[in-house]
Amino acid sequence: MTELEKYIETISRDLPETITKEQFYRLAHIGKSTARWLLQSGLVPCHDSGKKTRRYTIKTVDVIEYLKLREIDSHRYDIPTGNRPGGKAHCREGYEHRELFIHMDDGQRAQLRSYFESYLEECDDLINVTTTARMLGYSQSAIVKWCVTGRVKAFLVSGKYLIPKICLVDYLMSADAMCVRQKSFRHEILLKEFLLKQ
Repeated sequence: MTELEKYIETISRDLPETITKEQFYRLAHIGKSTARWLLQSGLVPCHDSGKKTRRYTIKTVDVIEYLKLREIDSHRYDIPTGNRPGGKAHCREGYEHRELFIHMDDGQRAQLRSYFESYLEECDDLINVTTTARMLGYSQSAIVKWCVTGRVKAFLVSGKYLIPKICLVDYLMSADAMCVRQKSFRHEILLKEFLLKQ
């Protein structure tokens, strides 16, 4: 058993189901600003209450997934240069593929739509924010922002957003979604898997 596996075993055994941002950056041995960026970008899923204190709630299983993936590809979680003081603009891996998707012909776009529909097949026709965040790897606050700004068509029912599955697919097919610079790990994997099948 590797040191990381032992560490993860300890985390799984000793920690509650959810933790705070403070616990997260200590467990991951990263700085406060890095932890905040990971949560706000959706690279590590979380619930964002918007409060000034104890704002973020992170599932321990998502922290474990982050630790495993970081071990495999640490550069995936590097803060883009443009996000650092005095830094220059930087494009994350995956953003360079945007032209491939934007200039697809009708046949390729139909295949991509079918691919997304197949991935979301087990979801209900109306998908809540929690499920959407889990399926796409973004934070719940990011999904809510999509709904509030109209990037994704959604219904507000009893104070909670419900996204029609067809509307979520429409968004994933859009140039707006394709050109997101800081795609979540799961979003990038979906697009790369599709490209590999072509």
